[in-house]
Amino acid sequence: MQKFQSIQVLRALAANMVVVFHFVGLNARIDPSYQAIESAIANLGIGGVHCFFVISGFVITTVAQRENWRQFLFSRIVRIYPIYWVYLALMVAFYLARGWPDPAPAFLNSVFLLPATTPLLPVGWSLVHEVYFYAVVALALALGLSMVRLLTGWAVLIVVAQLFTTSTNPVLQIVTHPYTIEFIAGGFIALANVRRHGLAILVTGAALVAVGQTLCGLLDPSQQWLRMLLIGSPYMLVVYGAISLESTGWGAPPRWAIKLGDASYSTYLSHFLLLALLTRLFSTQQHGLVAQISFAGLCIIAANIWGVLSFNYLELPMLRIVRNKRAGGIVARHTATNIG
Repeated sequence: MQKFQSIQVLRALAANMVVVFHFVGLNARIDPSYQAIESAIANLGIGGVHCFFVISGFVITTVAQRENWRQFLFSRIVRIYPIYWVYLALMVAFYLARGWPDPAPAFLNSVFLLPATTPLLPVGWSLVHEVYFYAVVALALALGLSMVRLLTGWAVLIVVAQLFTTSTNPVLQIVTHPYTIEFIAGGFIALANVRRHGLAILVTGAALVAVGQTLCGLLDPSQQWLRMLLIGSPYMLVVYGAISLESTGWGAPPRWAIKLGDASYSTYLSHFLLLALLTRLFSTQQHGLVAQISFAGLCIIAANIWGVLSFNYLELPMLRIVRNKRAGGIVARHTATNIG
């Protein structure tokens, strides 16, 4: 599969949007001067998640066209769970030391990323949407459905469900959630054979991101579908524009941005715990604006450095171990079959 460098840059950007949002939110709990900033960037973090959802739809649809359902399911499980369990375990240790949250999260739901109202790891709610998308795509591959038919029918079902379903059941909420439209849109971008006007579409998408963020801040809509339209849909243009631009040979992004994108999942999983620790240890309350800005910059840099270290020394090694064991098992079974 072609690795689009622009996708990695967008991943880095999305992860850092979430990092900035959580940094401000954590500091606002102990320093009232951050509360105005928290209100101003209230939709920044969720914007990064929306960008991730469109990117995931693109990547997963691309992968699904070259793998059978067993390969696909295995690759998705080993990609999302091992490093997630590492940071989930650290979060559990944190809660055991400081006291269990109230209301208590559903433990097994958090472990396996099943629908629940309150995940143990704060970013886990978005991974539940990811796992749901993976599961449906795997089922479609097993049934031999084409991606075009799957994505089209799925989008129609979600639109219809939004008109008639108001369930509070966590499972039904995930199944009918409008955010799935963003994954589906990413999937259609992957299937598109024509990629033109990349720069114009990218600039338009970026402008609409700013407009959508502003409108969402002013309107504060409670309906998830409206949030998806205002914040999520512009990222469909951003992702399409970035990929189209790269396809036409537009210049390569800096290597450091690509590296941060490679490490974005580790950064996404680890940053909350790291920021919570740094905020408690080195609070800049009553130290002035310069100290606050410097501390913010250092925390964001630290979150990215830790993400890169986590990717290189935890995430990648675990992926290699699991994949090598599976490859060894396949070879062993193949050899035994030939001998028999």
